[in-house]
Amino acid sequence: MPNTVKEICASAFSKLSNDANNTYPGIKQIEFSRNLEKIGDRAFENQEFIGITIPSSCSYIGKYAFIHCKYLASVILEEGVTTLDDGAFQLMDKLEHIKVPESVTEFGNTVFTGNVVLHGKSGSEAEKYAQKCNLKFSTDEIKNIDANMVWIPEIVYNAKTQYPDVKIFVGGSVLTKDKDYTLQYDTDLVNSGIHTVKIKFKGNYSGEIEKKYNVQKSPHLLKIDFETCHAGEKIVPKVIQNPFNLDLSFYYRKSGSSDGYSSYFTPEEAGEYDVRVYWSSNKNITTSCYDTTVKVLAKLPFKDVSVNDWYYNAVKYTYFNKIISGYNSTTFAPNDKVTRGMIVTILYRMEGSPNNDGKSRFTDVNSSEWYAKAVKWAVNNGIVHGYDGTNRFGPNDNIIRQDLAGILRNYAKYKKKNVNVTANLTKFKDYKKVDSYANASVQWAVGKGVITGNTDGTLAPKGNATRAEAAAMIQKYCNKVGR
Repeated sequence: MPNTVKEICASAFSKLSNDANNTYPGIKQIEFSRNLEKIGDRAFENQEFIGITIPSSCSYIGKYAFIHCKYLASVILEEGVTTLDDGAFQLMDKLEHIKVPESVTEFGNTVFTGNVVLHGKSGSEAEKYAQKCNLKFSTDEIKNIDANMVWIPEIVYNAKTQYPDVKIFVGGSVLTKDKDYTLQYDTDLVNSGIHTVKIKFKGNYSGEIEKKYNVQKSPHLLKIDFETCHAGEKIVPKVIQNPFNLDLSFYYRKSGSSDGYSSYFTPEEAGEYDVRVYWSSNKNITTSCYDTTVKVLAKLPFKDVSVNDWYYNAVKYTYFNKIISGYNSTTFAPNDKVTRGMIVTILYRMEGSPNNDGKSRFTDVNSSEWYAKAVKWAVNNGIVHGYDGTNRFGPNDNIIRQDLAGILRNYAKYKKKNVNVTANLTKFKDYKKVDSYANASVQWAVGKGVITGNTDGTLAPKGNATRAEAAAMIQKYCNKVGR
């Protein structure tokens, strides 16, 4: 808390007891402003402090200011605090000892409840208040530490030798390990379950206590995802996190089936499949497997496209995204050449097939043809042009690769994407075959990763683009440039 804060208003940090959904997480630690003068009524009701120190600048602690702080085991009131109003420290299960400085002269009704012991000087107002309210009073310094002053978080077992983060609060101050205490655990390797730590105090503190703590077995020891899978493809696991280098084995079966699990699995039908992950390790891990479910999507229907083909993923992407369809329900014809009518139809579908009547100025484009509306849309938006000096569009003419790059660049420009991207084409053996009019488009396509070249190190800029190549370029365009 910054030192500019002088007052904490009523209910400022109150965590309401009827907050069934735990909307307001509790405050576990706080360091008050050294210029704080007043803490308002119910300011910290229901919070989760373990230890606090009220600075000497703060003279007033309001009504029920810390009521229901059930974890609060240690409170330091520095000399300078003068008023503890009604119920300021009521209903605290853990608070058993509190030193009240001589500066406190005004006490409200039922400031403390439970078995709390007030510590202070003989004859002080604190002693008189204790006698009036039948509270225990002691002139002894708080030296002995009890278990309520020790905080140990619940930890999650993850097969490592680990120990919990023990914190010991005495009036809001955190004791220092080895200087103020030592720890002795009940086991060298922490497994799930209830465990014990023995705390021995030293130096300015005395006593010895044992504290129980809970260790939970982690259900998320591994983080595993699965690549999006269609029927006919092997289910491929992706291990995102394997912190202890476990030796993993994956087994599969159709959900709801009583058949045994298979270690190698290529589902032939869409649906949900059970996956069981086993592991082995020299780590002391109390579980050896867990189960999850993978959703398998519909199978690619084309008989002329195999899962082993280089263009398989591109065809799958464009088909299931309704960008490139087949000639019919079972034929994609990956090696057929791409025509001008095909490419404008592909882009037209990517754009959502906007309405138009399909009437065209081109003599070779009949408005009843399947590509007519796409041609009109593409020409009107500067994506594709007709042949110069003619009334022809050439819908059935094949497209060469450098022209396909130009059409995609025009489409990117229409979509207001960055088209001022360049690349060095000299790494390709046949870069000199790129025509000057297509140079900017090919550089853009290479620079954006839409064209990556052939395995023999060539661009083949004047080669006729196939449907498989078009699918690959469209997939890369969508992934690299964006639809």
